[in-house]
Amino acid sequence: MIMNQALMLKHLWKLIQPDFEFWVNWILHYRLRKTTLWTFTGSTGSWGWKKMIKLKPFLKRGTHYRVGDGSTFKLWQDIWHEQGPLCLSHPEGPQLTGLPLDALLSSVIQHGQWSWPAISDAEFNEVSSQLPPIHPNSPDEITWRLNSGKFTVQSAIELFQPHTNQVEWHGLLQGRYKSQDTLSFYGWRLWKNYPPWTKLGYLMEIMVVYFVMGTLRRHTNLFFNCQYSKRCLHLVQRQVRFQWPCSSWQHGIHWASKRWRSSHLVNAASRALLAALVYYIWIERNNRRFNNTATAAESVAYRVVEEIRLRIQIEECNPSLQTRALYRIWKIAWPH
Repeated sequence: MIMNQALMLKHLWKLIQPDFEFWVNWILHYRLRKTTLWTFTGSTGSWGWKKMIKLKPFLKRGTHYRVGDGSTFKLWQDIWHEQGPLCLSHPEGPQLTGLPLDALLSSVIQHGQWSWPAISDAEFNEVSSQLPPIHPNSPDEITWRLNSGKFTVQSAIELFQPHTNQVEWHGLLQGRYKSQDTLSFYGWRLWKNYPPWTKLGYLMEIMVVYFVMGTLRRHTNLFFNCQYSKRCLHLVQRQVRFQWPCSSWQHGIHWASKRWRSSHLVNAASRALLAALVYYIWIERNNRRFNNTATAAESVAYRVVEEIRLRIQIEECNPSLQTRALYRIWKIAWPH
């Protein structure tokens, strides 16, 4: 659902850009006509068009109008002003100022400064007291507020997702290993107390009970309370001295979020190792449940350690005592 909305938002974004495609020109001339996307109120059109028009509030949240010479922005119909479009927030504006509805923003700019007609209406004077800065030697520009000014579908998805406060364990999902998106994703699902799903229907089930390793358990018991996951954890700890409190999953996450919060290579390696353990144990759980196959704990532990060892080797490091100790523990030759 969110992905579809983000893709439709991409089409709306193209309707306000200066580089027009053929279908954009057609909509501007035959659908919007003398209006802009922001002031269009028509109820006719295809089902897809009506769906897109309903997403205008989201597009407005992500769009920024940077005022230049004012030669392309519509004075009354674009959202260059925080109250815009002004023809909707102040419908009396064209009559009060004597400037037509299709006037360009350049009508109120002279020599790089704002130059509004003198009017006595107190309510409309609020407009002139909240004017954005002018960049006189550059053209008007429409930018995206997210993702460094460039529209992407991924950044559009953020507009449809509710904003929540940062939780204490957010740092466990961040690190220097950029190739670890999949592992971090699985880790996020668990640290947020959701089970990693095998079907889309599991997305919103917080307390789903799984048949794990032959016994009914809650998903958090898989890390690291069942015999198999305990064995994997023990083997990893024995190989690289990985520290993990022998307690509940929630207590362990609280402990790790306090202990591994910095960006130092030692902490980054610990976060990556935990994410890899979570990922491969869960893969093993799925293989046993759906494919009727099993992998020895020794093989899983070996794969986890080797994967993180390789990532440590390719990481640029500082010659600190902690880093040198990490290399010795992981049996990695110090680079010369």
